[in-house]
Amino acid sequence: MKSRISISRCRRIGQRHGFALVITISLMVLLSLLAIGLLSLSSVSIRNSGRSEAMTQAKANARLGLMIALGEIQKTLGPDQSAAAPASMISETPAEPHVAGVWESWTWDPTTNASVPDYASEKGSRFQGWLLSDDQEPGRRLDLDFPVQGPSNSVLLVGEGSAEGSDDVEVRGGVVGIDSEDGNEGFAWAALQEDVKAHVQPGAGDVPDGAAERFASLFSPDESGLASLDFVGELEGDRDLRQRALTTSTFSLASASSDGGRQSFHHLSPYPLGVLADAAQGGLRRDLTTEFENFTSSSLKDQRVLDARTGAEPWWDHLADYYNLHQRVDAAGGGESPINLDSDLRSFTEINRSNSAPKRAVLTPVVAKVDIVFSLVTHDLRNQYQNKYAQQDQNRTHYSPWLVFEPVVTMWNPYNVPVEFSELKLYFDKIPVGFRFQKKEGRGAWTEVRNVSTDNTEYWWPLSRYIWGGGKEDAITEFFVRLVGGGAGSRPGGDVVLEPGETRVFTANVTASETWGQVKNDFIITGSNDAKNKIQAGGNGVEYTGGWNRTGGFRFDHLSRFQSYRNPSSLYSFERRMNNRNDWHWVALRSSDGFRVRARLLDNDNPDTNESADDDRDRSFSMKLSLMTQDARMTDTRKVIQDMTIEVDDFHKLYREGEPKIIEHDIIAAEAYQAESARGPGGKSPFAVLSLTAKPTRDLLHPTKGWLFGNPATANLTVDESQAPYSAQSYEMSFLEVFGSNSFPMVDVDIATGTRGFFGPGQTSQYGLTAATMFSLPREPMVSIAQFQSANILASNALPHFNYPVGNSHAHPLIPSDRVMQSRMFDHSYGLNWRLWDSFYFSSLSQDAPVDAASFVDGESPLNPRMIFHKPGGMTDGDALARIEGGDPSERGLRVASHQLVRGVFNVNSTSVEAWKAVLSGLKGREIPTREGGERSSDDQTPFGRIIPAVSQNDEALAVGGGAGNGGLEAARASRWVGMHRLDDNQIEVLARKIVDEIKKRGQEDEAPILTLGEFVNRRPGSSTDLHAVRGLLQTAIDEANQEAQLFSLEDGDPILLTDTVANTAALEGNTAEGSPAELLQGDVLHQIGAFLTTHSDTLRIRSYGTAGQDGSKAEAWCEAIVQRVPEFVDSSDNPEVVPAPDSVNARFGRRYQVVSFRWLTRNEV
Repeated sequence: MKSRISISRCRRIGQRHGFALVITISLMVLLSLLAIGLLSLSSVSIRNSGRSEAMTQAKANARLGLMIALGEIQKTLGPDQSAAAPASMISETPAEPHVAGVWESWTWDPTTNASVPDYASEKGSRFQGWLLSDDQEPGRRLDLDFPVQGPSNSVLLVGEGSAEGSDDVEVRGGVVGIDSEDGNEGFAWAALQEDVKAHVQPGAGDVPDGAAERFASLFSPDESGLASLDFVGELEGDRDLRQRALTTSTFSLASASSDGGRQSFHHLSPYPLGVLADAAQGGLRRDLTTEFENFTSSSLKDQRVLDARTGAEPWWDHLADYYNLHQRVDAAGGGESPINLDSDLRSFTEINRSNSAPKRAVLTPVVAKVDIVFSLVTHDLRNQYQNKYAQQDQNRTHYSPWLVFEPVVTMWNPYNVPVEFSELKLYFDKIPVGFRFQKKEGRGAWTEVRNVSTDNTEYWWPLSRYIWGGGKEDAITEFFVRLVGGGAGSRPGGDVVLEPGETRVFTANVTASETWGQVKNDFIITGSNDAKNKIQAGGNGVEYTGGWNRTGGFRFDHLSRFQSYRNPSSLYSFERRMNNRNDWHWVALRSSDGFRVRARLLDNDNPDTNESADDDRDRSFSMKLSLMTQDARMTDTRKVIQDMTIEVDDFHKLYREGEPKIIEHDIIAAEAYQAESARGPGGKSPFAVLSLTAKPTRDLLHPTKGWLFGNPATANLTVDESQAPYSAQSYEMSFLEVFGSNSFPMVDVDIATGTRGFFGPGQTSQYGLTAATMFSLPREPMVSIAQFQSANILASNALPHFNYPVGNSHAHPLIPSDRVMQSRMFDHSYGLNWRLWDSFYFSSLSQDAPVDAASFVDGESPLNPRMIFHKPGGMTDGDALARIEGGDPSERGLRVASHQLVRGVFNVNSTSVEAWKAVLSGLKGREIPTREGGERSSDDQTPFGRIIPAVSQNDEALAVGGGAGNGGLEAARASRWVGMHRLDDNQIEVLARKIVDEIKKRGQEDEAPILTLGEFVNRRPGSSTDLHAVRGLLQTAIDEANQEAQLFSLEDGDPILLTDTVANTAALEGNTAEGSPAELLQGDVLHQIGAFLTTHSDTLRIRSYGTAGQDGSKAEAWCEAIVQRVPEFVDSSDNPEVVPAPDSVNARFGRRYQVVSFRWLTRNEV
């Protein structure tokens, strides 16, 4: 309602009181004030109108800056072959630590055998510029040192309104002037990487119910571990709040304090999405899920993964077979199906030297150890001589000495699933031990049994020379044993089932009730008896079952071989009178007589006069492990699944330092007696053991890192000292003196089971375990390249050996640190990481998964919950599904990536400790399923597992063995070896800090970021003292963190004192337990995070500023946009899966960035 003033009323008042003049003056004053007010209002309106126009122009300038920023992003980061990193990675103290720099990516092909390049020079020349405005556009943005000084004439783009923390959180952009009438217009901008921050958005929620989803989530957790961050507050537990945490303000509402959103600005983000592009070679990554599930028609079939031309490169067929193992290892309901060798290997191509790299996953048990135990024993004289000797030598008891050899075989299942078989045959050839014997009558002198000089170095005869018969035709140059079901003290029968990681001792079967007299014909080797027929290649073989009953043992009594060799001085006088000289190859002893054996390894300085025994003159030892079918033994169904030859040039290296090269052992005839009625070994006296063993972490003759460089699970193997020293081989052979039956180096059998042996950390109950797992088989379709760590894909006999090549980064002792190829030796670990990590991935759209491609297109999450569906505008769901499912596997394998984005992708060039903490903690508190259907608790810690499913508590207890009792030491050892490490928040923080330290070291040395994932995973070839030359960035960080926070313990190993000459001594220095399940490897960490890592930046936040006007009408505006790269090219005429033609628009500008969100900011929000 308008105000009005009444004039008549005023007049009456004036007439009545006569104050007209006063009123007139008052009205004039009022009108004057009104005029002044109107003039003031007009001035304000004019000024406001000017400011409004200025604000409009300022916003236009801010939008201009944003578009210029987007253009720079498109030009530099649009191509696949580009990488981005914050300035804090490149410079130690930059003025603008958070601004993004861009480099053209580059990779070095290690298969060319070219010299190692100059990384700093190669990478530095590819710098594209900083994504930050400067008032001296564009020159200084192309200067690598630009962020060190920062822009001049700058304006705040990120300040206290956005970010808060102890570090320098501000971001300032140089104001670029715009020509205008008043000359006061300008803009500034900066682009910040969102994928150097941990993803804050929640995943699916609780642990998945389905077995497939549960296993897959262990290799790609669907969300970050925010609970390890101090400032998140309720945000970690409230999924709805996290879903709404899109800005600093909304984040602060849910955090521990009002500053929580600002504290998280540089560490957490809800936005990161990644394109599945190949930063190394360009193009989209190839989907191995599609390729491997349709492998018979894939172009990868019959192709090598690498072209290094050494013959040992794995086949894609092998990787595909490993992937598809989940179809044979059924994890439904927590159960499992054992790997059955009889069925699984029927179509297996027999291993031979020209086919050293198998095309299938050879899931066979491994010969962990063969101990050939040598003993002396005495028995009654043969029947035809007992009465004659008694008549000639009255009141005397007469014995004959026997040489005994007992091959004790320890088989090992290195996999995390049971392996079963009906029968395996193990062939031995050429046991390189020679013997001499002496006899002593009572207190007399020692006399040689054979007619040779004691100083003669010849005639150290091998076992084959002591068989009664015609020489080489009876020689033990190839004999075999049959590993069958049954345990110690029971009859053979049934299949052999080796539990995961189990080691089992096999020896010749003798039941508990059998006496020596009842079984002797199985063990006495003469020219035509049963034992000789059994052990030779044409016979039936000796049945070996679990455990060790020491009653038996193969033995000989022809210890002088022929009558012409017998030393007459070693005969009793009555022997010379009564016996035919043809009988003198037997030795007779009285009860008090002594008998001595002298044993040594044979070498090339010990010629054999038996010229027909060529095998005996070849000082090598070989074994073949063959699969036999139960119903067709000894037929052409024999499949050689492990073929091993040990070539020894210098037998002196097979003795422990300081030990005698000739082992000498004496017995008294009566004390070493084993009667025919004896149940057990009687007085049998062991004196030496020839051992061939894979590499535990203790009890080694040549200490090495056997769990890194000594893979024994190979298809065939040649251990040849002329090629590499024993410290770089998978097996070692030793000849050791034995001082008793119950101490090392004698075979130690678990007293609880009676069949299990010891391996892993040691070969005895004092140091070892009865089960230790080396490799893990997939229970469900794979979702990460990191799962190949445990695939045993380098299963050839070619050196060098790597146990865990994929995902790890250790330099090999046989290759100089500044090379990846030496002669025909190739660093396959380096090569496989280079080949796989950037160019391939798993879509997890498996035919065997609950969510297939159609369901994925409909919006359901696949096995890898981080994969989200993408289609370009204008494309229907049906058309997208046709592209995913149509065509041959290789075409589809290239197209699938165009319809997937990775939610929460993380750039490894991040220097945010808080972000790394969250990324590393994705599985915090998760329980890990075990093979028995149970779970292992993480106790609010973060588990990192190499063996998944995890070893159950029951299996762990069984691995301890029945000899436990040293204050829980064995139980603690078993706990260290389960292959799962649990890190608390403090350890995670230390690890994150050390990772960032190493990232900064790499960036500052190269003046460039990590350009590819292969570079991040691999070591850096160079001098052994160079940064990351011996082990990669991530492994170095883990080892450094272990020094500060003890992430793991290597107490089950020994320091390595170098005694062998190797090309890279730094690679061998350290501890023998390195690489074992007791150590946290970088491959174990990549198991958890490898599926969502990148070096590119596909999601960026642009902050832009505009200004216009001057003095009182000056206006300033800030805006923010999130831009996202998508698989489609700028020029849509090319499909996303093609590689653009050189010099084309798409080659220059790459894939399209699009604005996905935009908002204006108030000054207080900046």
